[in-house]
Amino acid sequence: RRRVPVATLHDLGLGFTDSDLAIDGSLGSPRRGAHATLAGPAFTVLDPEVTHTREDALHAPGCGVLVALGGGSAVRRVGPGLAEEIARVLPHMPVRIAGGFTHGSPSTPRGSRVTWVHAPDGLAAALRESAIVVSAGGLTLYEAAALGRPAVALAVVAAQRPTIAAFARRGAAVDAGFIGDADVVRRVVDAVAALAAEPTRAAHLGASAARVIDGRGVFRVADALRELAAGGRRRGTHAA
Repeated sequence: RRRVPVATLHDLGLGFTDSDLAIDGSLGSPRRGAHATLAGPAFTVLDPEVTHTREDALHAPGCGVLVALGGGSAVRRVGPGLAEEIARVLPHMPVRIAGGFTHGSPSTPRGSRVTWVHAPDGLAAALRESAIVVSAGGLTLYEAAALGRPAVALAVVAAQRPTIAAFARRGAAVDAGFIGDADVVRRVVDAVAALAAEPTRAAHLGASAARVIDGRGVFRVADALRELAAGGRRRGTHAA
């Protein structure tokens, strides 16, 4: 109504509305009839810090396993037990778990080799330092891919399933299923152990992921937003 150009951000084709610039950087297939102006992983908006550290990460394999299941309750409900089991099966590898949005670090059993990561400003550094990532199907999966980190992904909500399946189809992650599956912990641990035992396969998975997500989407979207703003100022009208 005020003739201000409007841009909208979407995921998996959800929530499309009449805007001047619709951006959907998701890898999963959008819903039928949903049409973004800028679509696909070339326009995935990630923390610029991921891009700034990408080259170093691609030439440094990292060490250990990072479990990062997002910011919700899954961190406390499933994360600790999963991390402990990975540490048990892979005693030679350090295992860390990202605390998400939870308050403080939950206690770990005496003698545990699992450590908690508190990263309120983002996981770019923790991802870069890791050799294998266990991720949910959200933004962290895209960040791990941009940094060339082989990832084992499990959906912590049903809506993440299409994204994880899309990564798996592209050879950019291992699909370990849904967090509610009875054998999900075993599947995740087996997948992580297999990658640890086959570094060539892990490196190939990480390289495929880095080709799918180049991390520069944030800059492409910023350029498009500047163009949209400049065009609206020149015309003095809504850009649509």
